[in-house]
Amino acid sequence: MIATTLLVLTSQFTVYGVAGAYLDTRFGAGPGLVSLTLLVFGALGMVGIAAGARVYTRLGGGRTIALALAGLTATFLALAGVPALPAAGVAVFAFWAVFNTLFMAPQQARLVELLPEQRGILLALNASALYLGMSLGSLLGSGLLPALGGRWLPALALLPLALAAGARRLAAAALHPPGDRRPAGPARGRPRSHRQRQPGRLTPPTPLLMTLLTTGLRGRTL
Repeated sequence: MIATTLLVLTSQFTVYGVAGAYLDTRFGAGPGLVSLTLLVFGALGMVGIAAGARVYTRLGGGRTIALALAGLTATFLALAGVPALPAAGVAVFAFWAVFNTLFMAPQQARLVELLPEQRGILLALNASALYLGMSLGSLLGSGLLPALGGRWLPALALLPLALAAGARRLAAAALHPPGDRRPAGPARGRPRSHRQRQPGRLTPPTPLLMTLLTTGLRGRTL
């Protein structure tokens, strides 16, 4: 699971780490449009944070992370394929922002949910993996953007993202071997009465997830 964090952040920062130069190269964006794009990215990132709690409650940690990875995959495919129009660049970055933050807090909550007795060391390792991924991605992006150009750099970002999906599946298989039918998601480990929900009524987000949503992401949004 820690490897998933490392690879996802490496993938994203391959492009985001050189966002200004990338937007200029790929979409002809000047300084004003670059600033606007990053402002939109930050604002819509809050939508992903707000949606993360409800999605996590409905789908559980594993499916929420899988959904975020699917959204990031669609982002990089779009960056590689959309026309070189400034409006297209802003739109794709806006879409990306939601799935970026949809991944972050649920990933941390999932780590704690799976191994609560080791939550301190897991969150510390996850933070280290996060910053290492940022550094590696930025290094790749800055080194390869001049050679690959704006259209092909997102295709490169798909490689660590595919590895992240593979790492997530391997971790899930190791933690839930065949024949293990324990429930996944936020309800795992709770008394049965707490897992029952009234039809048509949303279960409120867990205290752990709300704590991570409000404090764990401070300073970590892309």
